[in-house]
Amino acid sequence: EAQEAFRTAVYDAQMGVQMFYEELICHAQNMAVYLDEFTIQETFLDRIPAEMHCTLIRDDNLSPEVNTVTKFLAYAIRYEQSAHTATHYNQRSSRRTQGHCQPVKVGTFLAKHSKMERNHNLQFVVQCRLSTGQKPVQEPTGDAPVTQDN
Repeated sequence: EAQEAFRTAVYDAQMGVQMFYEELICHAQNMAVYLDEFTIQETFLDRIPAEMHCTLIRDDNLSPEVNTVTKFLAYAIRYEQSAHTATHYNQRSSRRTQGHCQPVKVGTFLAKHSKMERNHNLQFVVQCRLSTGQKPVQEPTGDAPVTQDN
């Protein structure tokens, strides 16, 4: 039963590489004959995501013939942490560009600017609202200056 559990263990990104390694070790320890480190390492490397596997070998210069499974585990944990950090900042960056403050298209700005010139000295206010709870500035509709209540 432990041998079958070891053979069918899979990496789960939600659980992480540390839990996957611990699961492999737990199953190996429950076997009648404990597996050699090379078999554990080979299984570990075969079942982690290919991108992680390639990064550990190519970018971190690890080698299954030279480095232990615990060394691979340490670098895999670092890889996961780095990936989580990158994901966090990418999401944060995309929220910033999808927020309330969008860039104004040049054509739209020029059309509004021309209208403003035709309305003889109309005050034109452009403000960016980022969740301040204040009322948005209304579009100018006549000759009266734009005002804002705070």
